[in-house]
Amino acid sequence: MTTVINKELGQNRGVRRLWLQGKTLDNEGLTPGTKLVPTRKGRKLLLKVAANDDLETKTVTISSKKKNGNCIPIFDYCNSELSELFPEGTRVRITVTADGISVICHHQAERIEHRNNSTKSKLMNGAPLRVCSVFAGGMVLDNAVHSGLAKSGIDTEVAMVVEREHEYLECARRNNNSLFAKDCKFYQSEIQHLNIGNAQSLDIDLVVAGIPCTGSSLSGRAKLKLKHAESHPEAGAMFFYFLAICDALSPSMILIENVESYKNTASMDVIRSVLDTLGYDVLETILDGSAYALENRQRLCAIAVSRGLSEIDTLDVTALQERPRTIGDILDNVDDGDPAYQDHSYLVKKAARDKLAGKGFKQAIHTASDTHVGCIGKGYNRRRSTEPFFQNPSNPALTRLFTVNEHCSLKGIPPHLVDGLSVTKAHEVLGQSVVYPAFEAVSYHLGCFIRTEYPIKLAA
Repeated sequence: MTTVINKELGQNRGVRRLWLQGKTLDNEGLTPGTKLVPTRKGRKLLLKVAANDDLETKTVTISSKKKNGNCIPIFDYCNSELSELFPEGTRVRITVTADGISVICHHQAERIEHRNNSTKSKLMNGAPLRVCSVFAGGMVLDNAVHSGLAKSGIDTEVAMVVEREHEYLECARRNNNSLFAKDCKFYQSEIQHLNIGNAQSLDIDLVVAGIPCTGSSLSGRAKLKLKHAESHPEAGAMFFYFLAICDALSPSMILIENVESYKNTASMDVIRSVLDTLGYDVLETILDGSAYALENRQRLCAIAVSRGLSEIDTLDVTALQERPRTIGDILDNVDDGDPAYQDHSYLVKKAARDKLAGKGFKQAIHTASDTHVGCIGKGYNRRRSTEPFFQNPSNPALTRLFTVNEHCSLKGIPPHLVDGLSVTKAHEVLGQSVVYPAFEAVSYHLGCFIRTEYPIKLAA
């Protein structure tokens, strides 16, 4: 028989200690008086049952203690060699058989060490970090992360993209061409149907993901009468498949964005717990979009950093550039007589009905002097009453939607990222995106923190 134990070694006076007792030994026939010969093979410690011709070599003997009249075998091995092989905090895999005991580094600890060393090497040699984009959309978030890290002195290249919508994926490929590695793999697929094969060969350092929030947002839950975010028929389980990708790729860093309310979901609790088990420290903050741009979009930002890579302990970030002061600063040259201005009085009536029904919805009509707008969502081109409209300066009875270019400016997004899309699709991509300068600033903060620990090799 075989007994396998996954655990962290104990410690005695600053030296690693391997302590086993009772049935763990007895069941495998390792009884009191059995002598074991310790041998080191690379990063593996073997304690083999001594044969007759081994008895002249150094051995360790299984001892015993009496308890309730029973003789209980004890193996107590405290040696500096254990400390050399398995530093503090290292999880090990102990295998006990009739032939003896073996101790090796747990596969999870090896993965942590491997990913950290890979990223450290790239940082210190000026090689680009490799990025995986999950739920990519138009890759606005990825572009912001790339820009922020680049401003801190860290280069990146996208080596893997996952997006189920063909038109979004084509937009991302067309408008982010400079971001992609030569060997980048594009997956047009729902994440639950993804098969990435030999994930380790992709050598990913950073996973970036805007996990779908349809079931997490208040409007999404209300519309489908969901009790929990996880009950959403399409988006509810996305966090599970996201974690599966993170486990497979084993990156040294992970960046997640979602609606503010996602922080209180069971999904996020599971993400925190699983990432902790996989060897990451998770930092979280709520980014106030209005501090970076004109859209008042609150977003949860979570960054997971592999233990041993960096001691980053805060996400207190500041904007890299000054935000526009008013809506008037970003307006396109749309004439007051342009047919884009329409009579939306039916929306005024709907807002009145919603108020009477106690729904809490209200119209959002803005002028050039306003200093911020509310969130603009995926369905903006459908002219929903609760999203921002701009009022005609000459005729207050007329309003219009913000143009695609203005929508970009309200979020601080470079307009070229939605080039080639129809107005409807452009608003869809933008409505599901982030306030660009906020995530650029977070990424810059992360990059600067890491650079202080791993100075980048400058080009000759």
